[in-house]
Amino acid sequence: MRASRTLVAAFAGMGAQASVVPALLPAWSQRAGDGVLAAVPAMFAGLFVGVLAAVPVLARFGPGRVLRGSTAAQALALVGLALAGRGTTAGSVRAVVVVAAVSGVAFGVTESATSLAARAGAGTDRRLGGLLAVSAATAAVLPVLAFAATRAGVADAALLVAAIPATVVALRPAVGTRSPASPVAPAPSAVPAGGTSGTVTSAVRPPGGPGREPGPDRQPEEAAVTSTASAPSGPPGRGGLVRVLAPAGVALALYVGVETVLSGWSAVLVHDLLGADPALAALGASAFWVLMSAGRAWGARTRGGVMVRALVATGLFVCAAAGGRAPVAVVAACAATVLVVAPAYPRLLGAALDRLDGPSAVRWTGPLVAAGAAGGSLLPALVLRLGPPSSAPTRGSGPL
Repeated sequence: MRASRTLVAAFAGMGAQASVVPALLPAWSQRAGDGVLAAVPAMFAGLFVGVLAAVPVLARFGPGRVLRGSTAAQALALVGLALAGRGTTAGSVRAVVVVAAVSGVAFGVTESATSLAARAGAGTDRRLGGLLAVSAATAAVLPVLAFAATRAGVADAALLVAAIPATVVALRPAVGTRSPASPVAPAPSAVPAGGTSGTVTSAVRPPGGPGREPGPDRQPEEAAVTSTASAPSGPPGRGGLVRVLAPAGVALALYVGVETVLSGWSAVLVHDLLGADPALAALGASAFWVLMSAGRAWGARTRGGVMVRALVATGLFVCAAAGGRAPVAVVAACAATVLVVAPAYPRLLGAALDRLDGPSAVRWTGPLVAAGAAGGSLLPALVLRLGPPSSAPTRGSGPL
């Protein structure tokens, strides 16, 4: 029971981080300038590092001890963001970006540890599904709190509330669910993202990372890993691995990159394109998570191919990028993109892992997740190089 409560709090903490940071970006941007928008790619860069670092750390110390340390780092990073976000100087902007990157590292390690801890015992898929639902629900609620806090003139207080679940986990006794000698490759559970996105991330796609789930917004990837039981026996050769892993890695990087743009700057897009004040714009992050959850529920009931979804989503995303003079149409296209791509991450990952034998699937899950996290950092960084993530006249012209 204690382990279950600890995992619930940990997933809630990932969902909170994945949504509260994007929700506060308009307020920070209005206070200190567009430089704070770099917090999104910085957080996913940290997630990338965290996912990679988690594998040897989990193998040495086990998920219980690692989870306490990573959630403590999450909580401290969120408090640091609350302090850094109050500044208006160039130094405070740099502090926000650096602390966001640190929070991403902690998020990535937490996501890996929770994915491993949640896999102990029977009913893994059902358990992960419930935990991801907790993460997504928390991610949808926190921007509402950010809205109220911003209206009250204490926007950064939302970060302190978001740090509560991680603090609870850090202060609880360690949850040992598997010996360090039998590590499992991390699988995204929430975003950052997104995912967070997921996620995102949703890698271990808040849930769902990632992205995020980077980071709280993705379906359980455990099903993708365990489904490899029916994969062809025998490890594939080097050429076979390249044919499977290269397209999957590119697809995951592009997917997580697009999701990170939409989730990480969801509130910024509402602020810039629709002219909403920073408080009201915070609800854009909540809308993203509601749409993501609805898209996953819809996707679970349909059999649309991944490639079809990818093509439709690409078309919608291009329409959004090209529609700078029609702000409402841009927001509508972004919303439709979220609905279409919501179920894509676990299907992309599962499609790749299903073509590998069991040991190869376990070995390559981590690198595939890391490829997604890299896309979650690189694509938003490219968008920032081209211009701010909006086409609002007051903030310049950009690709979205």
